[in-house]
Amino acid sequence: MPVRKIILGAFCVLLALGALAPAPAARATGLVFAEEDRYRSIPLASPPLMGELPVSADLSRHFPTPRD
Repeated sequence: MPVRKIILGAFCVLLALGALAPAPAARATGLVFAEEDRYRSIPLASPPLMGELPVSADLSRHFPTPRD
């Protein structure tokens, strides 16, 4: 029984130390936001060489036929 109490006490101490540990600082990602004017000066993307994408496409021919 005393060994069990010692282990439980040590666990409680470690748990309390973990709760009191300072939170890690936020990791820097290197992201620096540009000003609104800079964003607006970037031209919009042009359509791909093959033209605009279709509004919808039927892909059912690529699926297996349903069975019971």
